[in-house]
Amino acid sequence: MKRIFIGLYCLFASSCGWAIQLSPMFHLLDAAGSRSMNSYQVFNPSSSDVYMEVKVMRISGSTSAPADDDFLILPPQGRIAPNSAQRFRIRYLGDMPEKTTLYRVIFEQINPTGSSEEESGSVKLLFKFSTSVMVSPLDCDSNLNASIASQKIRFLNTGNCVFDMTATRFEMSGNSGSTVVNWDDFKSGAGGYLMPGINVSLKLPDNLADYQEVKVIGQ
Repeated sequence: MKRIFIGLYCLFASSCGWAIQLSPMFHLLDAAGSRSMNSYQVFNPSSSDVYMEVKVMRISGSTSAPADDDFLILPPQGRIAPNSAQRFRIRYLGDMPEKTTLYRVIFEQINPTGSSEEESGSVKLLFKFSTSVMVSPLDCDSNLNASIASQKIRFLNTGNCVFDMTATRFEMSGNSGSTVVNWDDFKSGAGGYLMPGINVSLKLPDNLADYQEVKVIGQ
């Protein structure tokens, strides 16, 4: 099955158990206006300075391409003192997309200019965090179709904007009556955002397997 849901995740060069902390890991932005900007906070709990660089990649299917020109990031690099935090602000400056576009905003720890592992006599663990940013057009049309067949439920996003499954309720009906469920009740294990034009089919859990119809009843 295609990877069609957007999950929140970070990539590390080593364990996540210590050092740099980044939040949040996900942003929903509009392509213009007050909701075209937001920020991240990076906290350094260690006893030494940490240097970070921010880059942007545009994601299309299984491919990615540099997209630093689509965003204003302040600062693009930063030194974070021990036991201190640095806020990085982002603003979308690209063209108006026809549909929601996915980006990765990547925070990468770097060595300061003039230093190296050889000079310091030790090897430092460098961290890399990959966050998700979805940029949607202003004329957003979020529409979800849902149907059931052979004890499987199928979802199709027919709109031009990402659809938030986690905020949606579904009315299930069948010979035994009806019930209202949330996204978590399907126990899909997938993320909660369905991109435009994407469909997914899930096997119904045992407690919902006897229902034959489904209706999207709102967010």
